[in-house]
Amino acid sequence: VLAGFALIPFGIPPIILPIQILLVDLVGEMLPLLMLTYDPAMPGVMQLAPRKKGALLDRERIVTVAATGVVRGLLSAAVFIFVFSAHTGVEGAWETGLSATFVMIVLTQFIGIFFLRGSGKLLGPELISNPYLFIGIILSIIAMLLIVYVPFFNLYLHTRPLSGADYYPILAGLGVFILFSAFYRLLRGRKSSDASGIKAELVPRREAAEH
Repeated sequence: VLAGFALIPFGIPPIILPIQILLVDLVGEMLPLLMLTYDPAMPGVMQLAPRKKGALLDRERIVTVAATGVVRGLLSAAVFIFVFSAHTGVEGAWETGLSATFVMIVLTQFIGIFFLRGSGKLLGPELISNPYLFIGIILSIIAMLLIVYVPFFNLYLHTRPLSGADYYPILAGLGVFILFSAFYRLLRGRKSSDASGIKAELVPRREAAEH
């Protein structure tokens, strides 16, 4: 959201509008997040102790949300600048740039759902454990394409059809975000493994000290 207006002092128009931010929530999040309710239950979850207060939004999760948000914002701004610059002097250049930003944010949202959850392994079983998630994403992509290519939506939502060349910077940005997400996932998994190992070593020592 901040990236949408942060470039105005540099002479660059807003890279996304408030109504399109709402569309990102409706198109890029609503259906996929609803489908996450069909995720298989974690084995042994009923035997686990209740989560401590604040465990749902701890420091690690806040850092994850902030880091991915900053990267998505920077990549979306770069995509807008590339597409907008490529259409400078052509009617609808700004709307074309807005469409590119919208598509970029929605698609990175899908990538984040896959990579930034689960076990921390690069190819964890949760990536393909929920077929309903794929259905939600496909329906969301269809809705996204309708918003970009249907003239009625172009008129009222300030979008414009993208050409094949307009997708080159989007695909490049997606590639960067996939690499970032994969690296972050591996890093998080390694930290979790180290923490588990330290805990496993401490428990026997504590029991030995008590006896």
